[in-house]
Amino acid sequence: MRVRVFLLSFLAVAVLAANGYGATDNWERNRKGELFNVRLYHEETKSYFELRRHSGSWLKAYRAARAGVFKGTRGRLAMLKTKEANDFVVQNFRPPDGTWLGMRYFCKKRKFVWIDGTSLKKSDYHNFGARWFDPNAYPPCRGNRREYGAIEFREYLGEIRWWGMSPTHAQGAYLVEYPTGER
Repeated sequence: MRVRVFLLSFLAVAVLAANGYGATDNWERNRKGELFNVRLYHEETKSYFELRRHSGSWLKAYRAARAGVFKGTRGRLAMLKTKEANDFVVQNFRPPDGTWLGMRYFCKKRKFVWIDGTSLKKSDYHNFGARWFDPNAYPPCRGNRREYGAIEFREYLGEIRWWGMSPTHAQGAYLVEYPTGER
């Protein structure tokens, strides 16, 4: 049985690598279907995405993502600005609860901001769970003096949605985007 699983895993990595997906030697898909340590290309964004294990704050994940380089392009926490990009990540990686994304909510300004500095408008695509897009109800800012809250993936009513969390909370994964501009 172990040989069979190994062979299937080896074949899967070979197929991914042959198709330019940037599979690494230590990729892994766990029992929940979460896919770690493989870079998959998304045509619309012209970016590779990679789900990485992590035990730490949003800032540590931000720094770890920036430390990565793929095809000469520095990584960043992922910015999923379209439904297609979000669906691509959810369907291919199945990110676990507590996967950091490249967005923050600035408490005093009451604004969601991507790490490239662009603000999320109400008319822009978003995948927040119920009431999370209401800046007045944003829990990580309530009753404390935080500068910002951070955005993560969280399962909500059976769907993987965006959620707000204290940026100092230790999470289990982060999603890296390498905007290479080409395959």
